Amino acid sequence: MTVKTINIGNSKGIRIPSYWYKHVDMPDEFDVQFEGNKIILAPAQHPREGWRESFKKGKEKPDDPGLAEFAAVPNSWDETEWEW
Repeated sequence: MTVKTINIGNSKGIRIPSYWYKHVDMPDEFDVQFEGNKIILAPAQHPREGWRESFKKGKEKPDDPGLAEFAAVPNSWDETEWEW
C-alpha cells in the first residue's frame, strides 16, 4: 500500500488507513526507528510496564525476604563513608 505525506504544521505525517485499525491491534503510541532510508514503527515500549503488578505479587509472598537479605551484607563503604 502506498500513502502520501501530509503537512501537519511545520512537520510531515502520514495517515494510517482505517482498514489497518479494523484488522490489526493498533497501539496509540509508537517507537520510531530509522534504518537507512526506512522508517520503522513499533508499539511503544514502556520500561516500567508491569512493575506495579510485579510488586503487588511480591507483597503477597510473606516468606520473601526482599531486600532484607542484602542489608546484612557488610561492606567497607558502610564503615568508612557512612555517617551513622
